[in-house]
Amino acid sequence: MTTSQPSPKYKSDLDGFSISEWLADESKVAFFDFYPDAPLLVVDFANFESRRRGAVTTTERFSDFPKHDDLEETACSSKNQFLSEIGGESTVYFLAKDADQPYQDRIMLGRTPSTDVFLPVPTISRLQVCFEKHGEEWHVKDLGSTNGTHVGGRHLANQETMALGNAMEMGLGPHVRARFFTRQGFELLLKQLKMDTA
Repeated sequence: MTTSQPSPKYKSDLDGFSISEWLADESKVAFFDFYPDAPLLVVDFANFESRRRGAVTTTERFSDFPKHDDLEETACSSKNQFLSEIGGESTVYFLAKDADQPYQDRIMLGRTPSTDVFLPVPTISRLQVCFEKHGEEWHVKDLGSTNGTHVGGRHLANQETMALGNAMEMGLGPHVRARFFTRQGFELLLKQLKMDTA
């Protein structure tokens, strides 16, 4: 069902919606009008407490998800498969800033409320990582995080930078997992999931 979507005033108005909400409300694609070139981050921390108790390992949940740019060929075969790996309540964030903010090509993520992507999880550092745009490519840099950052299964050293590809997995501390998506990759993902429920 398509519902009326209020016009957002700030980037934060576009963040925090779950995958399930994106699938249920087609009007959310209008969000791309505000940040047409911004990539997205799908963050899996809805079941943070259960993961702390070891009920589910995020490595297992993400192990079979497509990691490369050709998402159209490697997209999940069903909605249930995707939701079992990431979670229907996984949260979507635009890697962008409000238009009046400086350093538009640097997006900070951390536990501090003033960061561009605020994740209130105790095991994430106040400043965990920085996403940086270099030409047409996005990179991620660890900012000396206490509990570490992993990208594509590789641990990043303090201040180490790594290029990001579509649907690449990230580990933010020991309990939070995320996926980096280009706009095109995220749109293809939604299209695939909607087709599976038609």
